[in-house]
Amino acid sequence: MTAKSKYFNGLLFVLFSCTFNTYGQEYNVKTSIETVPATGFYKIPVTPVLTGFAKSDLSDVRIVTDSNTFVPYINQREVRTVKPEAFTTFPILSNTTEGRYTTIILENSLTAGATNLSLAMSNTAVERYTAVSGSDDKNKWYIIDDSILFHRSYRNTDGNYIQTISFPLSKYKYFKLKINNAGSDPLRIVNAGVYKNADMQAGPGFINNPPAAFTQKDSGNISYIIIKNESPWLVRKVNVQVNGPKFYNRSALAYIMHDKNDSSTLNDPVTTCTVSSDKPCTFDLNEQKVQTIILEIDNKDNPAVKVINVSTSQEQQYLVAWLEKGKTYSLLAGNPKASAPQYDLSHFKNDIPATLPSLSVGPVTAIPSTPTLSPVKPITNYWLWPTIIVAVIILSLLTYRLMKDMKQS
Repeated sequence: MTAKSKYFNGLLFVLFSCTFNTYGQEYNVKTSIETVPATGFYKIPVTPVLTGFAKSDLSDVRIVTDSNTFVPYINQREVRTVKPEAFTTFPILSNTTEGRYTTIILENSLTAGATNLSLAMSNTAVERYTAVSGSDDKNKWYIIDDSILFHRSYRNTDGNYIQTISFPLSKYKYFKLKINNAGSDPLRIVNAGVYKNADMQAGPGFINNPPAAFTQKDSGNISYIIIKNESPWLVRKVNVQVNGPKFYNRSALAYIMHDKNDSSTLNDPVTTCTVSSDKPCTFDLNEQKVQTIILEIDNKDNPAVKVINVSTSQEQQYLVAWLEKGKTYSLLAGNPKASAPQYDLSHFKNDIPATLPSLSVGPVTAIPSTPTLSPVKPITNYWLWPTIIVAVIILSLLTYRLMKDMKQS
């Protein structure tokens, strides 16, 4: 081996050593991926525990091989697709927008009444609050629910997204929806009605977060439900089970804390909901990392209801990637400085099969941090220049020796 080769090998060793140390410092946790049985596309589920360490948009999650090479992937959510034949259409009699509100009047096609409505629209990532009223003559309207949250739930075969709302059984001939656009553009609604099969009304695939601890404090006419997650999991839905009298209907406000030390968000509620004896108490959050949720129930002059169970869930997400048999893969997360990767694979979504096998992942473990070297004592001004001169002389001698060896070679 020549002197030149030795020099460059030493340089490469230093560079690789620095890369390894940086890898250990950038990502805090990892989880192993099940052995790949055959080369091809796979979907890898993102577990709720992993989201507790990752950024809320998962931009710091990476798939890595045992040789520390990143693997391209696309992020995919489990959205159910439904067929047109399962849908009973409610004709749209009018659709007008004035100011910040859109008013839609529908004709009920079901004599047995309805407990929900589904609207097909081209908007793909929107949420709106709406009030629902009923009428038998389109003149006198009676409120059914004054605050319902629309949320994207599933996709039909026409490529539109379905927004679904639920309410108590109503047999009115007509329904009126007053949608609050909150200063945004109105929704482009192309169809409305009810799905015949109750299974079709299920939203996107959800996965439960680890169980949350909760306590209830009744003070005056208000009940405070403090829901605490072990870590700041991603939360999209909150389900509250309540015991109370045979008939009750209470309004409630929900507040969140992203972590246990941040109480700045307790000034403004993130959503409103209804605690009622005739429907489940479930409310939606704009999916975000949440450690503590405080539900404030207004009992007015009624006895306080008793909360018996609380659960939170998030939409199931997958990482879709091309994996090779015989290689070992892991997921990395926990890098607050990371930005979303830009992979060529995103341009080939249509070439990926619709149905993919899934690989399980192991428990989340911490990545040992690189030991910190003891700081070197600063050089005083007295020794600074002599040290620099000696260093220059030594480097000059080494350079002369290296050039002489290279010339002889």
